[in-house]
Amino acid sequence: IYTAKRRGLRVGIFGALHTYGRRLNWHPHVHLSVTAGGLDEQDVWKNLSFHKEALRRRWMWLVRDYLLGQPLSQ
Repeated sequence: IYTAKRRGLRVGIFGALHTYGRRLNWHPHVHLSVTAGGLDEQDVWKNLSFHKEALRRRWMWLVRDYLLGQPLSQ
């Protein structure tokens, strides 16, 4: 998303909140999908490439950093 914004592209994003797992047990989790490109100012599609492993590491770091900044519950 950061790269798309720097290039002036509008990307598509959608998410779904699931409250159950495959076995219909309580298992809340979120799915997010982002397009692999976006529309420029003239509504022309531009592809974006990314490195899966770099994206995974960055995501894990940001979630870790966020959680470490939260107060511990009593």
